[in-house]
Amino acid sequence: MSPRLRRFGLLVGLPALLVGLHTAYWRWAAAELEKGVARWVADQRALGLQVEHGEPRLGGWPLEARLTVPDPVLRRASQPGGIIPGGWEWRGGRARFSIRLWSPWEIEIDAAGVQALRLGDGAEAVRAQGAADALVLSIPFEPGAPPQEASLELRGLWLDSNVGRYAVAEAEGRIAFTHTADPSEPSISVALGATDIDVPDRAAGALGTRIASIALEGQVLGAVPRAPGITERMSGWRDAGGSLTLPRIALTWGPLGVEAAATVALDEEMQPMGAANAHVSGYTATLDALVAQGVLRVNAANAAKVVLNVMARTPAQGGAPSVEVPITLNGRQLTLGRIPLLRLPPLLWPEAPAEIEPVTGIDPSLPPAAAAPRP
Repeated sequence: MSPRLRRFGLLVGLPALLVGLHTAYWRWAAAELEKGVARWVADQRALGLQVEHGEPRLGGWPLEARLTVPDPVLRRASQPGGIIPGGWEWRGGRARFSIRLWSPWEIEIDAAGVQALRLGDGAEAVRAQGAADALVLSIPFEPGAPPQEASLELRGLWLDSNVGRYAVAEAEGRIAFTHTADPSEPSISVALGATDIDVPDRAAGALGTRIASIALEGQVLGAVPRAPGITERMSGWRDAGGSLTLPRIALTWGPLGVEAAATVALDEEMQPMGAANAHVSGYTATLDALVAQGVLRVNAANAAKVVLNVMARTPAQGGAPSVEVPITLNGRQLTLGRIPLLRLPPLLWPEAPAEIEPVTGIDPSLPPAAAAPRP
C-alpha cells in the first residue's frame, strides 16, 4: 500500500475509531444510569415509598447520558409517628436524570415544569399545584457508597394552594452528611438561601405577604438515631446531647431586618430552647405591626421600644437605627434582652407508633423496576 493510501486510511479510520469508542462509552454510561435509577426506585419501594412513573426514555448523546421519566409520582402513606401526619404526595410532569460524560460521578435530577403537592390527608390536607422554571438537584457520589451531599437550585416556582398562592423567585441549598456519634461534631450541615418569597394572606402574619430574602446556615451536632417515629428520633438525639447551631440567620421581611447567630436544642418537654445574638433594624415598625395583628400586647411592645431605642445606633451615613440584642427562648417564652415578648404555642410532636410492621413486599399495582447495581 502506498504512503498516500495509508495516510488516507488513517484520516478516515481514526475519526471513525474515536466515534466508535465515544459511542461505546456513552452506551455504557446510559446503561449504568438506567440501572442506578431503577435500583433507587426499587430501594425506595422496599422502604415503603410508593413510586410511580411512565416509560423512561434514554437520550442525551453525544455529551451526556440522560434518562427522562414522564409523570413521576412519589407518595408516602400516613404513618403513626411520621413527620407529616396523613402522609404526602408529589407529582411532576417529568423527571430527567443526567450525567455528563466528562463527570460521570455526579448525577443531576431536573424536575422543572408541572408540580403538584399534597401534605396531609382529608379535609385538612394542603393541596397545591403550579410550575417551576428550574428545579435541579445535583448529587455527587462515589461508586459503592451512598451520597454524602446534595445541592438544589430552584427558580420561578409558584404553587396555587387551597390557602392561597406561594411563590419563590430564586432559591438554592446545600446539604452534607457525615457519620458521627460525637455531639460536638456535625452530622448534618445545611445552607439555604431564597429571595422574593410570596406567601398567602392567611399565612403571612403581621409583616406582609412578601419575604424579600432569607438565608440560613446550620449544623446538626450529634447523630440522629434510627427509630420508628420522628418523636423517638428527636428525643434520642436530645438525650445524646444533640443540638443545632446556626452561625448565620438573615431575614428581610417587610420592615424587619435581622442578622443573627443562634444555638437551639430541645428541653425536657421536647420544646425548643436556645439563645441568639441578633442585629435588628426596623424594630419600631415591626413591633407596631405585631401589636396591630394581636401578636403582642401594647405594653410589651412599648417596653421593648424603650429598651431598644436606648441600645440603638444610627448609621453615620444616615438611615434607620439598628440594635444588637440578645434573644432567648426558654419554656416557650421568647425574651428580647430582659423583656418578655410572647409565649409561643407548644410544638406538638406526632404520637409514637404502637407497633411497626416491616415492609415485606412491593405494591403490585405499581410499575415494575428491576433491581440493578448502582452506577
